[in-house]
Amino acid sequence: MKKASIFILLFLCFSAFSQKIESFTTILNDKISIRALEIYDNKVWYSGTDSKFGFVDLKKPENQKQIKLSEKKLQFRTLAQDKKAFYAVNIESPAEFLE
Repeated sequence: MKKASIFILLFLCFSAFSQKIESFTTILNDKISIRALEIYDNKVWYSGTDSKFGFVDLKKPENQKQIKLSEKKLQFRTLAQDKKAFYAVNIESPAEFLE
């Protein structure tokens, strides 16, 4: 009985504090597995499979750009930035550090 009341209490707490999603919009439709995201300057920057790197503007989703950083099929798993550049590191050869 004690376990059931704890379960009901937890269920009520989760229900009371849960967020409701009204709707969502797809802002990028591409054949890429995105593995790293960074929000900077009202843009979502991403990197992922097939050496792809790019951004989608949050205010104007039609404003987007994608480039291939290498002809090799690198698999990026991290993304970082400073005031001058963005950096991406791939998992297959961490020595290949692209700036």
